[in-house]
Amino acid sequence: LQEEEACPRIGKNTNFNQESLAAYVSGEWYVHEQAVTTYLPEERNYCVTASYKQIPRTFWGYTIEVNNQAKNANGETFGGILAAAQTNPQEDPSKLEVAPGFLPRFL
Repeated sequence: LQEEEACPRIGKNTNFNQESLAAYVSGEWYVHEQAVTTYLPEERNYCVTASYKQIPRTFWGYTIEVNNQAKNANGETFGGILAAAQTNPQEDPSKLEVAPGFLPRFL
């Protein structure tokens, strides 16, 4: 790449706040390119989405419900519900950790 075509360095979003989080979790997100994994093989890589919803703080400290979905070529849906929480709301509020909701966040 020529110097003027170099990709910009992406830093953390310092303007992200609780209002930004509410906007982020308000809609459905669509995957544009998906790597093949054991939990999402190529035959289930159709219309992969994630939707988020703010929830009351759970026993383990999660505050967001994550619904990951994928379809196969026949339209069958696969996926499930996970939980998320901000890792450090004061220092980096845009960063979420996602895990099964029954697991403690310290693991």
